[in-house]
Amino acid sequence: MPLIEKESIGPLQHLFEHGDTSYWVAWNPSGSFWLLPRDRSYVSEVSRVFLPSGKQMQWRWFFWRLGGRPGESVQIQKALFDDLAEQAGMSCPVYSVVYVGTPGAYRKAVIGLWNRQDNCRIVKLSLSALADQTIEDETVSLHRLEGSMQGSIPKILTEGVWYGRPFIGISPFGGARGKRILSAEHFAWCRRLFLADQKKFTWEQSPFRLNLHTKYSILQRYHRLAVPLAHVFKKADQFLHGRVFPFGWAHRDFTPWNTRMDGDQLLVFDWEMARPDYPPGYDLFHFVSIQAGLGIAFARESEKKLLPWLESLAPEWTEFTRELYLLYLLDQAVFYMEARVHAPEAGNEIFLDWLGNQILRIGSSSE
Repeated sequence: MPLIEKESIGPLQHLFEHGDTSYWVAWNPSGSFWLLPRDRSYVSEVSRVFLPSGKQMQWRWFFWRLGGRPGESVQIQKALFDDLAEQAGMSCPVYSVVYVGTPGAYRKAVIGLWNRQDNCRIVKLSLSALADQTIEDETVSLHRLEGSMQGSIPKILTEGVWYGRPFIGISPFGGARGKRILSAEHFAWCRRLFLADQKKFTWEQSPFRLNLHTKYSILQRYHRLAVPLAHVFKKADQFLHGRVFPFGWAHRDFTPWNTRMDGDQLLVFDWEMARPDYPPGYDLFHFVSIQAGLGIAFARESEKKLLPWLESLAPEWTEFTRELYLLYLLDQAVFYMEARVHAPEAGNEIFLDWLGNQILRIGSSSE
């Protein structure tokens, strides 16, 4: 059983000082872990909000719900959860469950807080200096989209700093696990997001192109994909030169595990990567590609729905679907390259290799 490296969990290390309340530590193979209280008085409420992924962790949660032992026992200083809850605008005492993300320079924690008034709040807490920016990015995105995407994204309830690290308190989501295959709800939701702040630019002056080119130029010396990226970017540039296109918002981490279904309402969380002024279809490409790259699934039938969706939303792009896909691949590759400059362990090597192979394959077909 791994040991918790307290220096790697930022402000959460203080929970283990003068512990007085029993918790279980349930580990994932990736090094992420859950802190689950032995007291199971809110287990039903917790299970409506948190749906752990992975068969192993799902079994651990099953044992915990039944009163079993899901991991190793630790002692937590409960008063610190109450302190965080007060800063997050909740009355105390609170019942708490904690998810600590994969180890690394961008590590964050997600903390569920419940009190006797049946109030629940989810706190997303930075655990490192680099993760501070991701909390800020998510805060900005949720504020900018709170009107146009109301009801399908978390609502920010509070913002603050705890032991020197920023956090946001957001409304919880219920609902069933998100579907793994693109549905009408996914296409409708992506349309709604894209139109939340649509703008038109010439390709050369688009913020997306300028940002992609700038980052690529800075990062090209750091990764084996630099040469094929340069070749593919040049080809896309040539095809799109002089054209005027609409751009809009993209979530950029649109996956089944970042979604829930509440009836026919699609709910989407984890907004730290979201950006405005992106090409249409980005999130649809990512939803399918991330599963294909990780060997989970690849639903080709959803590709057939892209063209009519694109024709009704942004017809200027319809003759450039290959370039749209290449732009998605390029942006994802540059994102991983940038992250690894600061944190070599960032990202999933399997997916990065898949991205590289796709770039080479699609890029060679454009000759």
